[in-house]
Amino acid sequence: MMEAVHAGNDAFNPRRVERALAERAIGFSVDLCDWVDDDETGERVLKPTSRKYYPPDVTAMIFFLKNRMKEKYRDVQKHHHSGEVFQTSAELLVELRKDVLELKAEGIDILEGVESVALPAPQKGNGKGNGRARE
Repeated sequence: MMEAVHAGNDAFNPRRVERALAERAIGFSVDLCDWVDDDETGERVLKPTSRKYYPPDVTAMIFFLKNRMKEKYRDVQKHHHSGEVFQTSAELLVELRKDVLELKAEGIDILEGVESVALPAPQKGNGKGNGRARE
């Protein structure tokens, strides 16, 4: 009984399964055989009759790469933050206003030659965004 259990385990050993997955990922060929009568001895023998090609399988490639090269091919990439905190938008706006005031103090008007753009007045709507006015 134990021999049967061990024989079953041998068929699915990790190295064999890994090799089969790698072969499926890159494609492989198999010689197909058939029983034929041997001309010399008259006995039935197994002889190669044709060859079957199994093309590479994309799913097997993905599975193989994700397991063998985890850092490069995992679905979720890990990004490490340096701990440096960036400015908030409010802090950035304060700095921009300071820069504009400094430029004005130096006699540089950054808005010179820029025409102001008048936006159209908002339309009364029904609250659903289609622009129709209620009556």
